[in-house]
Amino acid sequence: MTLVKADVATLGHLQENLRVSCAWLYACAQMRLLKYSDEAIWVYLDTKLPWPAAPRDLVLKVSTEDTPDGGMIRHLQAAPDYIPPVQDRIRVPSVSGTWRMIPKGPKLTEVTYEMRGEPGGSVPSWLANQFVVDAPFESLRMLKVVAEHQGVKDGGY
Repeated sequence: MTLVKADVATLGHLQENLRVSCAWLYACAQMRLLKYSDEAIWVYLDTKLPWPAAPRDLVLKVSTEDTPDGGMIRHLQAAPDYIPPVQDRIRVPSVSGTWRMIPKGPKLTEVTYEMRGEPGGSVPSWLANQFVVDAPFESLRMLKVVAEHQGVKDGGY
């Protein structure tokens, strides 16, 4: 969890711009939109992981829930069979998680990021443990940097 000097709408836009979100999302090499519907979006994410881990990819179904307090929850669910396997990638078979954004002031939002999953294939335990710690911490840290810089650029602060 972290407090970000940005409103919920700014954070939502930073997540919806896939090129930008791949820049701040930990271990993201590429992200692209597969499908958009009123119900959800489906995105493809290619990861960059350190040796000795083999490259992985995943397909996520992302649905958005607006909360009564003006916040937002993004629900993430793996959809491993949505597209055929990609050569030289191990498809992540199971992931679920949430991004929760709760407004705490006009330009202040509490952001929580939680993920659970099974990486598929063989992953050294030291790398799996490092990823579990680093992925949410670094993603939240970088989202905060980008969002707060965006607010300064837009004259929001």
